[in-house]
Amino acid sequence: MRSAMASSKDETSDDISADRDGKPLTTEEELEKNVEKGGEDEVVENVEQRGEEERAETRHYSEDSSDWPPPHQIGDSFRQCMVENGPQKCPDGPYPRSDKSRRCFSKAYCFRSMSNGEKVQRDWLLYSKSTNKVYCFACKLFGGARVVDTRFVVGYNNWQCLSKTLQHHETSGDHINAYLLWKELASRLRLGKTIDRTLQRAIDAEKAHWRSVLTRVIDCILFLAERNLPLRGKNAKLGDPKNGNFLGVLEVIARYDVTLAEHLRKVASKETTGYLSWCTQNEFLDSISECVLGQICAQVKASKYFAVELDCTPDISKQEQASVIIRYVHTDDNKNATINESFVGFTVVKDTTGKGLTETLTGVLDNLGLELANYRGQSYDNSSNMRGIHKGVQALVQQKCPEALFIPCCSHSLNLLLCDAVSSNRMCLTFFGTLQRLYTIFSASVKRWDILKEFVDITLKPLSDTRWEAQIDSVKAVSFQLGGILDALEKLEEVEKDSKTVSEAKSLSSEIVSMEILRM
Repeated sequence: MRSAMASSKDETSDDISADRDGKPLTTEEELEKNVEKGGEDEVVENVEQRGEEERAETRHYSEDSSDWPPPHQIGDSFRQCMVENGPQKCPDGPYPRSDKSRRCFSKAYCFRSMSNGEKVQRDWLLYSKSTNKVYCFACKLFGGARVVDTRFVVGYNNWQCLSKTLQHHETSGDHINAYLLWKELASRLRLGKTIDRTLQRAIDAEKAHWRSVLTRVIDCILFLAERNLPLRGKNAKLGDPKNGNFLGVLEVIARYDVTLAEHLRKVASKETTGYLSWCTQNEFLDSISECVLGQICAQVKASKYFAVELDCTPDISKQEQASVIIRYVHTDDNKNATINESFVGFTVVKDTTGKGLTETLTGVLDNLGLELANYRGQSYDNSSNMRGIHKGVQALVQQKCPEALFIPCCSHSLNLLLCDAVSSNRMCLTFFGTLQRLYTIFSASVKRWDILKEFVDITLKPLSDTRWEAQIDSVKAVSFQLGGILDALEKLEEVEKDSKTVSEAKSLSSEIVSMEILRM
């Protein structure tokens, strides 16, 4: 990147120096071609860096030509500013006289007498009151470092010889070249065809193109993320049906979108950067996540007080993951208050003791910029490391913030209550054991499951080990279809040749028609 920037900068400098030597400026078509060839990043960085330096020059703008920097140190922005403003008119006298000749500058020097008697204004002639010298507007700005006659660049005040010196200067080759460059730039400024403006238009067009492309890319990522769909596939090849949801969605949109279709064509032919890799996808997701999290934190801070819900569970990779939810009251612009619950992320937990979980929780809040002093509520499950009155998370948090009221999870409490109640009643144990046995015998093979579906509309459901409310689905599937299940068991006895399966089917039929199961 740096070498490309340096190369671009050198080429730009060569173009400018060539222009100062009298050669034509780069045309708009050539410039746009160079932008496409060089890439947007290098051109933008080069122009922005150069523009910042030249904007610093224009801050020192002075109407007094004696304050201007030397010609070889003048930047394009300063030169353009001076040309747009034009040369300052010579001020009215009186003018100070020199000590030796006792002569002074006269406004008559601002006009040149032609051979036919006509007088033409010397629009390039400048007079500085501060130095009592005259300067050449064209040579000061466009003379460069190779000007032979520097008298009107550094300032001239030999009033006795000024007439002849002016005639000699305005007919010199250096002055004529500088004068032509001045008038050419002035003409281009009037028509809006300067190098910088042409370059800026090309850059703006390139920016608009990439913004249009990236808008589509980010929208596709958001679409898949909102629906919890994976982005990647087995490969990342355009046109391959196994390239994943992300590239697949882009390809579908490209059928009806010219901008995206052209971008995918260039990516496939390796003409441009794609911004479609898994690494870029993750960067976009991280940026989106930071924006969402920032908005949540801003709302929480505006509400000031908040509560936290925390729960831990092992994931598929056998890592203990803590999920953190912030609960707060949000007030919109219309003063309407709503209770919001916002998930703020997963955190890997190494220490599942009360102390370790407390440190994890406080670390999450610190990273979010939320003050523990505004902690007003905490809710966890009923495990000892959470609700323990001495070393549980709730107790350790209340030591730091006594106002953080602990409310155990009601659903978890009810679930534990029901599980303990069922486990203490033998009839209930038999009932739910029978439900699980029914599901097990029919789900053991596809053939048995097909037999079940011949007689029932609602298939059997397994019992849940952790969520009591899930048991209701298992109960409904049996209680609403007892007759069909008995018919399915009877057919299973007839067609099954395995003695163990036949015995299990007869046993289940007997238990279902028994008085105990019917009472339940």
